[in-house]
Amino acid sequence: MVVPFQQRVFAAMPASLPRMAQVVGYSTSAAMTPETVERLVVETESAIGEPIRHTIRKAFPQPLDRSIAAEVELAWKASKRVLLLSNKLSRPNLVHITAMRLPQCKGAAFPADLGIFSINIHSTGPRALDVLTRLQTYATISGAFMARADSPGWEESVRSVCQDQGVASEALFRGIRFTSEAGWAISERIGWGTYIGARCARAFGTLTAPEVIEQHIDGGATLWVTKDPLDLRNKDHFCRHAAILNELANHWHSGTKMSELRQ
Repeated sequence: MVVPFQQRVFAAMPASLPRMAQVVGYSTSAAMTPETVERLVVETESAIGEPIRHTIRKAFPQPLDRSIAAEVELAWKASKRVLLLSNKLSRPNLVHITAMRLPQCKGAAFPADLGIFSINIHSTGPRALDVLTRLQTYATISGAFMARADSPGWEESVRSVCQDQGVASEALFRGIRFTSEAGWAISERIGWGTYIGARCARAFGTLTAPEVIEQHIDGGATLWVTKDPLDLRNKDHFCRHAAILNELANHWHSGTKMSELRQ
């Protein structure tokens, strides 16, 4: 039996690049317009005080020879519908920005209206936190129903906890069901900061484990596991992260099985 579209949960959880802090957000493709992507880039340029005007169409960055919106339109016409932008590799705040509209082919797992953006900044960049703490701004610009920010020490602390303390990665990367305003959902993990849209906030109800909960006038909320950048090697941080996962146990979801999507 085919799972109704409104009940499907699409596995997400894209991995960040090594030694990169990340903001990633999910919206509908209708919201992921060239103008939206341009605003995301400009907001990031404002955060780091540097231009991000290099495009990566194949393997290496090259100076952008058109407007950002025009480059997005070019990317949307390509088969993969993926945009890659970067600043110069020699700059102190190394940044990669990805935006995509996932195409739906026959039998594809993802819906045709899923848009994703990710902003990766080197974890040692002097302006990394300036990017990450703008999580709610990025979510508002993109019309995201879910977005997360990973602290600069996230990758390193995960590796340390898993290897040195014998913690299973599945316990840290527990997928949570985040519902779109359109009805379908994605399976993602929480980050240091996690923005949830109004529909998702209603489903989650009252949470107490996050150290900071920012309520927004649109009905959404931003949950910060800790006030300081999340480092799972810190026992207090680890325990608070675990407490949030426990509070969201009823929303754990690894994603709808491919066999159920394609039957």
